Amino acid sequence: MTAAAPMARFLVDQRDWQEKTLYRLHGLRDLFEKRHAWRVERDGWAVANDELRRAVESLQFAEISLDFDDDQIRRLAAGKAAQCEKMITARDGDLSKVEAMLAVYGLELPKPGRESCPKWWRGQLRKICRRGCEALLRDLGYTHKRAGAYVSEYTLRQWIGQQRRNQSILEGLEAVNDDGEAFTLAELAAVNVSNPEIRRGELMTRMRGFEEWAEQDAGQWVPMFYTITTPSKYHARGTDGKRNRKYAGFTPREGADYLQSLWSRARAAVHRQGVQYFGFRIAEPHHDGTPHWHLLLFVLADHKGTLTDTLRDYAFKEDGSEPGAEKHRFEAVEITEEAGTAAGYVAKYVSKNIDGFGVGEDLEVGDFAAITAARVRAWSSVWGIRQFQQLAGPGVTVWRELRRAANNPDRVHMTDQLRLILEPADSGDWCEYTRAMGGAVAAREARPAWVKYETRNLKTWEENRGRYGEPVRRVVGVMGRAFLVISRFREWKIREGSRVSKLAGLAVAGARDLMARVERPVRLNPSFVFADGVRFGELPGAPPGATLDLCQ
Repeated sequence: MTAAAPMARFLVDQRDWQEKTLYRLHGLRDLFEKRHAWRVERDGWAVANDELRRAVESLQFAEISLDFDDDQIRRLAAGKAAQCEKMITARDGDLSKVEAMLAVYGLELPKPGRESCPKWWRGQLRKICRRGCEALLRDLGYTHKRAGAYVSEYTLRQWIGQQRRNQSILEGLEAVNDDGEAFTLAELAAVNVSNPEIRRGELMTRMRGFEEWAEQDAGQWVPMFYTITTPSKYHARGTDGKRNRKYAGFTPREGADYLQSLWSRARAAVHRQGVQYFGFRIAEPHHDGTPHWHLLLFVLADHKGTLTDTLRDYAFKEDGSEPGAEKHRFEAVEITEEAGTAAGYVAKYVSKNIDGFGVGEDLEVGDFAAITAARVRAWSSVWGIRQFQQLAGPGVTVWRELRRAANNPDRVHMTDQLRLILEPADSGDWCEYTRAMGGAVAAREARPAWVKYETRNLKTWEENRGRYGEPVRRVVGVMGRAFLVISRFREWKIREGSRVSKLAGLAVAGARDLMARVERPVRLNPSFVFADGVRFGELPGAPPGATLDLCQ
């Protein structure tokens, strides 16, 4: 036997093992095939095989591979829903077996009816798959400023694909009201806060309105801008793209939970001390997807020190003595006249996380904000992280319902008390609306108006029922101590439109839950760089300067 024979046998066995291992993958197969070849060339067969084996095993969850495509998820969801229904029927309503099956997927028993619904299963399986894939790719170095900022390229493609499917459905379905008016769901999505431009405009209106109210109120309100980030163990990568040695495997979702817990405890502490404040919270990602918070808070001058010290204390409670914590963990800035307006100070943070309008370059990752904003929205969607939250102040739902009612003045019975809050809402004056609603820090029970919910249809007086047959409370208008204004005058029904695609026809029942459209195509040259500085173009089989065109 020649010396080359053992090597030839090894290569045959290796090829068979590799093919068998990669066969378990779906959407990520090509990526890991190229990565394995690169690992072999750089670190040898043992290291490459061990990494591939561990990666593939981590993607196997229950009966699924986390890189299933959407068609596979749909088929599995339909099967699981049918299986649940069969179990419930066979056991005369006993849910113990269903509960055990759900536990395999890390799911709890939902409200009645959902466990037998393919749509509910699709949503759960999509979340499991998208987060599982992104967590693995983030750990392997595919999510950072030199590879894929905020989310990996694979996750971004999956998100954009979902947006396209949603848009196809929105264009293929029509909403028809009892006045005979018909609009496609895409047309309706373009004129509400699902539209990023409208969402950004409304947020800035509310922020500026708060600032104007603070300037006009008798209290001495000080605008403060706080930044709070997570301990080092939540950060997967440094700014150079290299793995953080302290990283403990936490996902962005777990980082968001940490920040929410921190805020809940700090909020309770300042409440006990009688501190008054109002403003907004913005959650945004670091380049590797780790979340951090910005808080624009207007606080009474006498309470400024207490609020700042309390937030700082809670920000340093966990790993507060680690190197770099003093510099990066917490920052407090008082927004002075020299710095401009408070709303102007945070405008870039709002725009950067919605559509990038007017921002120019995203300094976090060194790319155009108009492009990276799509990545931020994908990050928020995949990890279920709420980007913006109003803290204190009058509710925005009352504001929106009043504006809706003002579009039908002939159906509104105007009273003096109603006029005080409806007119500023209709004119988009958040400052005057805040004043009419009792100010920015009034208790909820002291507000002159609140949202009116009803469990029955106002025309037929039949009980509202949801998708699963359960009673549902629905918004019908705004109520005050001396008035009731109905804002939802019309009944809407969803039907297939004239341009119905096959996909749209499958989703009539779920049309109300669809996300809004992506306004523009996104073209990116990711210039992949892995943790150790190896570029995408240097991987075996990948041409130099390879460009990922997400418009195709």
